[in-house]
Amino acid sequence: MRMKSKWYKKDKARGIEENAHALGFICWQIAVERVKNMERWNYYVDTPDRTLNVITEFLIFIAHISDRLTYEKFSQEERGIFLNALIKRLSQILEDNRNDIKDNVNTVQSFIDLVNKRFTDYSNFVFKEDEVSYDAYRYLGRQVHDIMGIDHNKGVIEQVIEVEGPEGVHYLTKGLRNLIGP
Repeated sequence: MRMKSKWYKKDKARGIEENAHALGFICWQIAVERVKNMERWNYYVDTPDRTLNVITEFLIFIAHISDRLTYEKFSQEERGIFLNALIKRLSQILEDNRNDIKDNVNTVQSFIDLVNKRFTDYSNFVFKEDEVSYDAYRYLGRQVHDIMGIDHNKGVIEQVIEVEGPEGVHYLTKGLRNLIGP
């Protein structure tokens, strides 16, 4: 997967919000690519609305992991600014894409409510030395499975645990390293 994660003008200082907005686009690319990869492996999401729901689950997972990966890089205040700007950017991108499917859909508040719920759920999983726990991947897999349905998608949880989740985290780590440093 190719993604742009480096600033064109390196000598210009970037603020926390600007980096969060750039990361929001990277998160979107990662989430969309995870769904495309699942389709290449013959896991199908049958409607555009369901596709966006699966992308949403990956977005929230990736946003949570980015918070965990940057936890020690920011002060508590900076962390709040970063996370709020990231979630706001993700909600804007998601709403733009939902409006391509249906006219005048306002999904920002429902997305933020889901983010708060999922972040609470993900906070219960262990995260040691930049390594995501199996349980966190399994939880993501269960959410994706529940959206996709079981009819033609047996093994989707295992696909998320073994391939999609780890690859998404890999690309996220690379993007974060390029944006805000190691």
